[in-house]
Amino acid sequence: MAKKVLVVDDENTVRSLLKIYLTKSGYELDFAEDGIQAMEKIKSFDPDIVILDTNMPGKNGIEVCAETKAINPSRPKIIFHTGSLEEYKAKAEAAGADATFAKSGMGGLGKLVELINTL
Repeated sequence: MAKKVLVVDDENTVRSLLKIYLTKSGYELDFAEDGIQAMEKIKSFDPDIVILDTNMPGKNGIEVCAETKAINPSRPKIIFHTGSLEEYKAKAEAAGADATFAKSGMGGLGKLVELINTL
């Protein structure tokens, strides 16, 4: 059975790119455009993994990560960030993220798939 992945990002271009790449990798996908919508999708879609953008309107990815941890601590969460890893690593870990992945370049999507498969 394919892993269910919820991608949460306010940028349509990023969601579209991840849809193409992750669908080809065999995942069942759903999407949210902001943190508030993400919390609704987490309840209705019940994803195996949640990929969260850090900077979004409403609730940011760190806030959603912490709330998701409170609901289901074992659900893997990946913080998908711009900027340097050092900038987000401590915040992501404190919020309960299982991993972080840099958006910069977007050329490393194969590494994102590897990361999803290890969680």
